[in-house]
Amino acid sequence: CWKENDIHYHKIYMGYLEAFKAIESTFAEAIVVSDGGKINQNGTFIFYNGSKPENKVIDVLSFTVAIAANTYTQENGAMKKVDEMRELGLNSVFDIDFKGSKGVSFENSSLYIVALEFTIKINLKDNHEI
Repeated sequence: CWKENDIHYHKIYMGYLEAFKAIESTFAEAIVVSDGGKINQNGTFIFYNGSKPENKVIDVLSFTVAIAANTYTQENGAMKKVDEMRELGLNSVFDIDFKGSKGVSFENSSLYIVALEFTIKINLKDNHEI
């Protein structure tokens, strides 16, 4: 049972709206887009992938942070930004987990895009034993 003084309790007791706000505040420089197909310029973008229930009251929400650049490793390349985003997720006060990354491409785009998947757990009820 989560207790109010349990630090993990404070990390996951939230709903969908609070989870979105937590992700947006953790990756504050990211521009929110509806999907990866909307990425047509350099920058850091974020979009919602969906959620899965872990149990009756806990859901796991998935988000993609996408880094778009003209190169992977040269000046202002995607990989430097990937390192920064990984560190932001790791150091977040919220229960954010890194699930992996992959290179992606979109039709009519010459950008190098790296997509990082992050998840955050939400607990829709308090005092629920897990």
